[in-house]
Amino acid sequence: MGQSVGYPEEILQEDKVSSLYSELEMVEGDFFASALALDRFWSKWHNQRLRKPIDRSNWLVRRKCPKCEYFLRE
Repeated sequence: MGQSVGYPEEILQEDKVSSLYSELEMVEGDFFASALALDRFWSKWHNQRLRKPIDRSNWLVRRKCPKCEYFLRE
């Protein structure tokens, strides 16, 4: 298992970021609708990854874990 420090290189590649979030539709001024859309978006993303080979270079951070970097201590 490798350690990831800093940020993934994909963040700096606008085409990859745009393609990832292209299907996400946020509703300005409606927090509840935006929260539901975001939950559906990530649920769909996670479901599409099922039964596929694991991408060990992917920086997967759990949503409900704001300080996940501290779990990597040796």
